[in-house]
Amino acid sequence: MKRVFMASVMIAALLAAAGAQTLAAIDVVPGLQPGSIRVLTMRGEASRGQVWGTGVYTSDSSLASAAVHAGVLADGQTGTVVVEVLPGAASYEGSSRYGVTSSKWGSFGKSFRFLAAVPAAGGSGQPLGGGATAQPSTGGAPAQPVVQPAAPPTVYAFTDDTALNRITPVSGAALYMRVTGTTGGRLWGTGVYTIDSAPAAAAVHAGALAAGQTAVVRITILPGRSSYEGSARNNVSSSSYGSYGASYAIEAAPAGAAVVPMITDPGAANRIQGVAAGQTYAIWVTGRAASGSIWGSGVYTADSPFAAAAVHAGLLADGAAGPVVVRIMPGQASYEGSARNGVVSASYGSYGLSYALEAAGR
Repeated sequence: MKRVFMASVMIAALLAAAGAQTLAAIDVVPGLQPGSIRVLTMRGEASRGQVWGTGVYTSDSSLASAAVHAGVLADGQTGTVVVEVLPGAASYEGSSRYGVTSSKWGSFGKSFRFLAAVPAAGGSGQPLGGGATAQPSTGGAPAQPVVQPAAPPTVYAFTDDTALNRITPVSGAALYMRVTGTTGGRLWGTGVYTIDSAPAAAAVHAGALAAGQTAVVRITILPGRSSYEGSARNNVSSSSYGSYGASYAIEAAPAGAAVVPMITDPGAANRIQGVAAGQTYAIWVTGRAASGSIWGSGVYTADSPFAAAAVHAGLLADGAAGPVVVRIMPGQASYEGSARNGVVSASYGSYGLSYALEAAGR
């Protein structure tokens, strides 16, 4: 219950930014892209329309019925919900929850999920968790959603091509970076380059970009090598080198990918310049269970290190690296500690600013 009904001050901030609206289905809004947030004032209605999925729903599912199925509103209850648009999924699992039976479905172009809800004062309906679970209908095959084209992939990309110098190289991690190809710059290796080689030069040398071309490239972190062989390719000369501790390979990013800017880990939310409730960041984090003390569970104090919180939240394993989505939230009256995934967080009282972590869509 505490997770579903998040602090009303968070909703108020989102309402100010986006304006509340009522929709039958999320796909009636043209141009919505994965990552979009919509704040909706609506009434939960178990029998309003068809629903496909569980937790994550196809974008043409009835919002009113999906809200009941997800447990964010009871049948007949009016409230304000926060909906996040997601990329399409390869499949959607049906289930019966809170008197709504959703259907399963295969690949679909766009999805959504509910992030939070605040019931309207005096709203009608039964309290959450008290309704009977409906049984699947036996009255014939369920209706099928209209198939949409697959959504373009979303990539989280550094916009600063020096970012490799500020992250911990974790072998096997893949990251994206926007670079402008150049024929100059420090470069060692052929195909596999030392970790301190300039990505803008490596991209041209490897044939991923032309000189002067600006685009997103995919960089895969590799182990160090005993030697690196230099060569001249695409008007770029790389040098040979001996043993070096970490390497990378570089290639073009998927065509048509939607790009979300990403930053390197500043340590904690309170170290982001100008940080304020309602902001969202994509941050490259290396999970470190022992990186420092954290306070909270799911919602953390703004001074809790991202590296430990990401492990505690189950988004990254200890020592693994990748993008996470950080949503800055208002301060909470209290924070509850817990032991999860090898990290023990502490409880705390009132604190002025918070954040929550989410998995970055791939």
